[in-house]
Amino acid sequence: MRLRVGAADDRYEREADRLASQVVQRLSTAGAPPANAMAGAPAAGVQRAIGEHVIRRLQSTDDFKTASGKRGLFSGIKKVDKKLDDYHLVSGSLKDITARKAALTDLKTTCDSYKGSRPEVVTLSAAIDEEAKFIDLLVKAAGELTSDPKAAFQTTLASREAFLEATRAGHVVGSPLAYDQWISAAQQKLAALRTRKSAMKEIIDADVDKLEKMSTDDQVDDTVQKILKEVLENKDDIYAQETGGVASGAVLATDKDRANGVDKKYRLDMQLDQKEGETERLSSLVHEMTHIAVHETFDNTAIHLAMKGVDLKDTTARSKGIQAGKALSDHRTAEVRVLEGLLPKLKGILSAGQIGVIEEKVTYPVEGKNTLKSYADAFKKKGELSDEEHAFILDLEAAGANNTLTEYDTVVNQMMFLVASWKVPRDNEFYVKVKQMANDGLVHRAS
Repeated sequence: MRLRVGAADDRYEREADRLASQVVQRLSTAGAPPANAMAGAPAAGVQRAIGEHVIRRLQSTDDFKTASGKRGLFSGIKKVDKKLDDYHLVSGSLKDITARKAALTDLKTTCDSYKGSRPEVVTLSAAIDEEAKFIDLLVKAAGELTSDPKAAFQTTLASREAFLEATRAGHVVGSPLAYDQWISAAQQKLAALRTRKSAMKEIIDADVDKLEKMSTDDQVDDTVQKILKEVLENKDDIYAQETGGVASGAVLATDKDRANGVDKKYRLDMQLDQKEGETERLSSLVHEMTHIAVHETFDNTAIHLAMKGVDLKDTTARSKGIQAGKALSDHRTAEVRVLEGLLPKLKGILSAGQIGVIEEKVTYPVEGKNTLKSYADAFKKKGELSDEEHAFILDLEAAGANNTLTEYDTVVNQMMFLVASWKVPRDNEFYVKVKQMANDGLVHRAS
């Protein structure tokens, strides 16, 4: 089923604004760097909320001068000041990436040629090396755009992974990097060559292979392994493709799909540009494949209700079905609320962006814009629900049931994958709770 999650930019911007305010307040009152700042790095004096991260400059010029103890009086320090200032003036756009790399190289050369032994210069030089890891990949991606746009797309994703790894470890970066420009440019090149569909499908298929390897890796959490084995049972019945910019989703293939070359029971649409990188992208794939696992288990309408079907023409059976659905929904809603209360346990362990992803998933089944009625109306309009099925789903909602009947298994499995992959300690209270919920879901579907 097509998922329409809340606007990511809104969520990330709110979280970034909140975190930026906290950091700036802490810096002004205590003069101390953020808790997750790189060891030995001076506090960044300029904070900018961009996308899913609080982007902190690669040490502002004023910070460097303060740390050096000399405001440009020595020629060596003055040169570093100037090159650092020059670097901050270069944007993170696609068209400026070569200039940005040149400015970074120039700054590095100036730092390395400094004859003094000031620790702040050593610290800055190390930060430049960290920044170069993802800047170099973007330079490579820019060079691949014309000759091999698929490689450019993959290199851009690799750069984002390096960026995320660095910033989560406390690295402070220069001006914001416009990853969306690289991704869009590569996809446009592929579209012009009429190879975008096949290239993106190859990437999704490779992601499925990654999940298969994880399912037999003993280093992976045992519950995650069980989830992956369950959802991968149906991989041969799935035709996976890129969404083309809309939200990810999993649906039963229609006659129209088959006319367009979909030769499997299910069509799975994947959004490949995920702000928190590969782990979020793989978790989204787990989410959608869970919809399919639920349907294979219960075969209960096109919206994948996670409950046993009933004879809708039998009044007594129909009434019992509504009661059972309401009871299941109530139980799941209570579990969601408990998990929601444990979200603070992730602070200090995950980044603001990572927590934002999980926070959205926690509340999605009960507060997301999609409801049982919205799903039922949409699928009825497309001719994929009968009148009886549509009426039953509306009666479920009228009785007090909510979208936990379609989106609970999916988000629980997704969150279990995320916290395990992001190395949240296994004794963390949030981890323990979501693992219990995931195991309960496995039992529910098996029964």
